[in-house]
Amino acid sequence: MQGVGVHFFARSSFEIGIKSENDFASIFISYARLVEPPNRSSLWRDRVPWVRYNYYDYSINCGEEYVPYIADQKYWCGVCGDPLNGAQSHLYGGNYVRRYIISRKYPKGYKFISVTVETNVRQGLFEFFICPHEFSSVAVNHSCFENHRLKIKGFGDVYYVINPGVHKLRLVIPTDFRCNHCVLKWRFLTANYSRYCYSHPVRRMCIHPEEYINCANIAIGTNWTSSSLKHL
Repeated sequence: MQGVGVHFFARSSFEIGIKSENDFASIFISYARLVEPPNRSSLWRDRVPWVRYNYYDYSINCGEEYVPYIADQKYWCGVCGDPLNGAQSHLYGGNYVRRYIISRKYPKGYKFISVTVETNVRQGLFEFFICPHEFSSVAVNHSCFENHRLKIKGFGDVYYVINPGVHKLRLVIPTDFRCNHCVLKWRFLTANYSRYCYSHPVRRMCIHPEEYINCANIAIGTNWTSSSLKHL
């Protein structure tokens, strides 16, 4: 069952651009986005008022093309997909999370979280995590997600992407799991590497594949009814 919420899907026109290095040029149109539940910078697509628009919400990939490779680094990305050492726009207090808005509510008795991902990337894998984040005024961290991996119905811990398009999955809500403020995390580790590995320092994508991360604010296991359609 889909989480309770008003959903409006407005597909954007994906950027097509040209970039060159050492007299090489390529067209880049790679994109991926957590559509349902909407990621933190996609709430404008749900017609949520007074939120900031991110017209590039399909390219939250940790600043891949511009981040240098650093050996022995534990984390490659910010918690919710921002460049690790840059502005954390998708964490609480950042540009797109000025206030904590729950976009989907899953009442007591729900067994699954329905998710939809859209991408034109042909290969890779999806993983999902959840942080039972009761302190909504504090940013989430890596360790909270690492302790709460979600199972994907019919697939286990990992869903392998073998074709581009729209992927609809169901995440298993753990037994007796409850939280008034949860942060759902989607991670997409692709098979894409950079073609431009002539510069110094070496780009991260020359060593590590492109990665997308989105976070969404949800709530699970309260006494809300399916007739409740309002955001908190």
